[in-house]
Order: sequence, then C-alpha cells, then structure tokens
Amino acid sequence: MLAVKVLQEQGIEVTGLCFKTPFFNEENAVKVAGELGINLIVEDVSDEHLEVVKNPIYGYGKHMNPCIDCHGFMFRKAKEIAKTKSFDIIATGEVLGQRPMSQNSNSLKIVDKLAGLEGKILRPLSAKVLPITDYEKDGIVDRIKLLGITGKGRKEQFEMVEKYNIKFYVTPAGGCKLTNREFSIKLEDLLNKHPEAGPDIMYFLQVGRHIWEDGVLFIVTRDKEDSDKLEKLRKPEYLFVTMRDFPGPVVLCLFAGNKDLKDPKHFNDLRVKAAKLILHYKKRYNSDIFFVSELAGQKEDFIIS
Repeated sequence: MLAVKVLQEQGIEVTGLCFKTPFFNEENAVKVAGELGINLIVEDVSDEHLEVVKNPIYGYGKHMNPCIDCHGFMFRKAKEIAKTKSFDIIATGEVLGQRPMSQNSNSLKIVDKLAGLEGKILRPLSAKVLPITDYEKDGIVDRIKLLGITGKGRKEQFEMVEKYNIKFYVTPAGGCKLTNREFSIKLEDLLNKHPEAGPDIMYFLQVGRHIWEDGVLFIVTRDKEDSDKLEKLRKPEYLFVTMRDFPGPVVLCLFAGNKDLKDPKHFNDLRVKAAKLILHYKKRYNSDIFFVSELAGQKEDFIIS
C-alpha cells in the first residue's frame, strides 16, 4: 500500500496484482485495493505454483515455504502480464532486510534473475539502498522521490500510514499457509505419500485432523466450522461418514481409490475405521449409534459392534 502511494505521488498510475493458490488468496488484496482506490488483477496460478512448491530450486524456509522460488515465480508471471497488458513498470512493496530469507540483498538478486527481470523490479520503499533500476536510469521514475527503508522495524512505515491517512491495512504477518507449522506438516505428509496430488487436494489441508492409514487419509472434523468446510470441499467420489442421529465429528476418506471402493469388503473396512474415529473423538455416546456412509450419492446406514 505504501509503495503504491509513493508511486502515485510521482503521477504514476498503479494497478494491483494478486496471485491466488490453495496457500493464499485475494481476500486481503481486494480490501486493500478498495482502500487505495486502484484496479486489481487477480490471477489463479494454482497448478503452476504447486509445481514450484513441490520442486523448489532454492529449498524451503523454516517450514514448507519456498519463498525465493515463489517470489521468482510471481515476478515471472508479473512479467508476462505486464507484457500482455502493456504496463511499463513492475514494482513491489518489499523492504530490504525485513524478512531474513526472501528479502536480503542476495535473495533479491536471485529473485530478479529467476524472473529474468534484472534491473526491472522496482522496490520503492528501499530503492535508495538498492542498485538503480532501468526505470530510474530512463527517467520513468524519479529516484530522488523514492525511499531507503531497511530492516525488520516498521516505525517509518507506520509514520507513512499516518501521513497518507490509511485507515485499513493488513497486519504485518505472513498470510501464506506454507509458513504455518501445522499446515506444513500435513503438506509434507501428503506429498510424501501422494506426490501426484493436485491443487484441489491442497484445500483439504486446512480442515480437521489428518490421520493416515495404509495410504488412506482420514480427515476428522473438530467443530462445525470444519464440518462446513468439508461439506463444501467433498466430491461424490469421496467416502463420507457421519453419525445418523447425533451431531459430532464427520470423516472424509481421501485416496481410497474408486476401484478399491467397489470391493464391498474394502468399502466396509474403510467406513468402519471412519466410524471408530468418530467414536474416539465424540467421547460421549450411547452403545447403539447408527452411522451413515455416503459415496457417489448413495447413502447407507450401518452400525458397528
């Protein structure tokens, strides 16, 4: 937001660009663009980005976050969009030294090279302490009017918030789920067991407890919010098990395989395991509880001993 304001002060028209994947979305960007009064482009890059997450050249950060590769990928996509839509400048709100892995001087150089944008990524908040860009050399941007902010502190940024009278802004914490420890553990387990998993499966990592058994993932909901999310995500080919007469956890089975589920014994084994997980987390229950399994639109009541 601050980088936008700095550029606007030079009479530069700014359009926002936000990327959408299962690991981060456009929700905050839409609010921010509204606050700034600028147009916003939202680009869904889920398939391409997942390949970056699976096979990063520069590895991961503290968790499953390939920040350097991710930034390089984003700028590469930004370059494509800028060319298609005839934009003159590619800029970002990054601050030198603010994030130890992805915003040190060496990482910024690597990102520029990964994207094929050496000298063509403008960072208005730290420009005066970074190498001069082609935009400044060509006189498109006035370097004198850019800033030289560095480090983790945000005192100068908050002073600018007051200066520009910004009322809404996102807190300075990462919105990427790949930096979350619990989410990363689930993702690593998933990719180890099913490396072919696509973006649609990644959304399940945000829901419930994950229990693996013989290559099958049992997702057990913890509360109503989890259950609502799972209801929206599930597809007819997934086995879904609930209690018939009582509220409580629900279980969805992934990677059971449609072929396997046609085997009555395998199908029954899976739904019994799911029912036992429900009882384990339900804690209080009567001895006679009926369950409902649902697969391909077909519902069946069953009971376990």
